[in-house]
Amino acid sequence: MSIPSKPNLTNLVEQKFLAQLEQEETIARDSNKTLSSNIYMRLANLYHFHRDLIKEEAILVRYSELPFADKEQLLEIYERIEELSNQRHILNENKMTSINSTVPNDDKAGLSLLSIESEDEFLAMSSDAKVFHKHKDSQPSLEEKDIRILTIGAIFTGQRDDDELIEISVVLFDYCANQDKPFQLIETYTGNRETIKAPPEAILSKYFISPDAHQITPLDREKILYLFDLADYVVSHGQSDVERKLIVTLFPELIDAEWYSSKKDIPWRALGFESIELADIIQSYGRRRPRTSMEQAKSIFQLLKNTEPESDTLYIERIHYMKPMKPLTWTDEMQAQHLRLNEIKPQRQFKGAGLFVVFIIAAIWVFDLIFDFIAL
Repeated sequence: MSIPSKPNLTNLVEQKFLAQLEQEETIARDSNKTLSSNIYMRLANLYHFHRDLIKEEAILVRYSELPFADKEQLLEIYERIEELSNQRHILNENKMTSINSTVPNDDKAGLSLLSIESEDEFLAMSSDAKVFHKHKDSQPSLEEKDIRILTIGAIFTGQRDDDELIEISVVLFDYCANQDKPFQLIETYTGNRETIKAPPEAILSKYFISPDAHQITPLDREKILYLFDLADYVVSHGQSDVERKLIVTLFPELIDAEWYSSKKDIPWRALGFESIELADIIQSYGRRRPRTSMEQAKSIFQLLKNTEPESDTLYIERIHYMKPMKPLTWTDEMQAQHLRLNEIKPQRQFKGAGLFVVFIIAAIWVFDLIFDFIAL
């Protein structure tokens, strides 16, 4: 009679986590509530321990693609996905073992966690192009500097002068070349505002913005100004001129902020890239295309940490040695739009207060008539 084999504890834990994930995803989908990444991270750690990078990456990607994922937790998820992508390109295929595969006895003692904190290994694009920095000789060296940078992802109702900000996300980080880890993340933030102009449904759907986002994550004006004030300069991608103008129209205090464009300031085509769009460039480096404003800001941050093709030069150096965008001139049209955007609530409050005052005056007038009638 054969002795029953003991159940595989790892498989049992895996199945328990997966069953719990299915249940929590169903609840989040039905209730339209945000889902935490806690269980996904625990399951990813399990796969990580067993060196199953494929499953580890798959479970993290699964969470990142959920429409009800916690935006504040996505930053950590994306960083880990990128590290896994880098490791899969660096490690040989025979070093990756499945969670269900048999490991030789002499290797079991050496089973350990792979590093998921290294930020020094990046994918490289192949290109024979040699592109020099235009302004490197005229700018202070980055070697002895500690700079603080803000990357931006923003969604608008459109790109006309009378369009307005729907959602803005920022990533604030430090860069110091002399540190072991030169890039240090400081803070991230996402805020939404109630617009005067009804945002197109196609835009809300495309960027996964719920119609009541302005109530869930209301834009904190003081927070935005504080984060901008901490930064030495700002980097955005896309239509930077338009984004800058629309943001400054809403926040005139930012008119003197030094602004750079990672789309215009980096010669992508000369470096061998077929496209200059953020989604295409970031995908070339093994990352998924950004869908939300936070993913856009995070993608710019990740790009600046990478090196140029056939070079050890970081993209952050390319930005730093360029000249910032030309100063923005405050116009009468911008002033009128600024007043319009910032008078939404005061106008509504004024209307309510005005009706109350009219009611009081009418009540006093009626009371006076009654009093005069009684006196007669």
